[in-house]
Amino acid sequence: MAVTDIVTPDYLRTRILDGVITLITQRGITLTDDGLWAKIDEAVGLLESEFGLALRQNQYSQDIDRTRITQFSDEGFQIQTSLKRPIQVVNKLSIVVGNLEWYDLPKEWVWVASANQGQVHIIPSSQGPVRLQANNRAYLYTATASSGYVPGMYSINYRAGFESDLPGTHTATGPVAPATVGSKTVTVDGLGETDLRTLLFAGDWVALGGEAYRVTSVQQAAYTLTVGARASYEGTAVAMRYDADVLQFIGYSAAMGILASYGAVLYGAGVTGTSLSLDGMSQSNSINPRGVFANLIDSYREKVKNAKDAIYAKYAPVNMAVMG
Repeated sequence: MAVTDIVTPDYLRTRILDGVITLITQRGITLTDDGLWAKIDEAVGLLESEFGLALRQNQYSQDIDRTRITQFSDEGFQIQTSLKRPIQVVNKLSIVVGNLEWYDLPKEWVWVASANQGQVHIIPSSQGPVRLQANNRAYLYTATASSGYVPGMYSINYRAGFESDLPGTHTATGPVAPATVGSKTVTVDGLGETDLRTLLFAGDWVALGGEAYRVTSVQQAAYTLTVGARASYEGTAVAMRYDADVLQFIGYSAAMGILASYGAVLYGAGVTGTSLSLDGMSQSNSINPRGVFANLIDSYREKVKNAKDAIYAKYAPVNMAVMG
């Protein structure tokens, strides 16, 4: 699953563009899925490249980041910033020189200072088994570690993303499409001592059998979904806890591009007004020179800006240097 299983062409039509769909379709224009997907992919790609958010890769995707061994300070230990965020779990910590993986270190040495910002420290501790090597290569590695350039790095293998497996067996019952009232209830068996309210919140999304549904409420061992969920389901579930700001940024960014394109199609590029005269009666309409949807686009742009500011505050790594 990915964020594009939530923000789809239907998501844009029903949640963001619903107010202008009627106007566009009355003019004989069809909002194609291909056109909407193109705008969605542009917005998702921007967040992935600018913030390193794991949005389209599934929860099991892994990346290996490397840190030079000379990036060391008594206070920061071996600090590094992951390429993908938010970090969920560190699977492996290794010493790597070039393409040679020498040996593994206890993954418990990795302290995640900020999962959202992808900042981790490598702090040696008493946790985990340690295998020591004493040979010529290890001696050379130690002897050159303090030099200005050494092709030696820590390699951290981790999982990043917004999705996580939910425990237990999930059984869905209740109204199904085309029902217009009520909600679908999902009961969960096999939770043990786990309280579902600590893992899932109202407003999150859940994947059941490869389809994404919005959660409306959560109880200790059950939760409800919006009407329209599949008729029946029993099996595992995946929590898709994408921030509302992420969904807002993608949705409104995609909508702005759509409105700009179809505004020109509706009234023609460069048209600033229309007039009609018939038997002494006249009618005129003025159009914003920036486009028929200019005011709406400005409103969407403000929403995108606010969402991006919130994403910056939560996920952008903090880079700071002290000059002295």
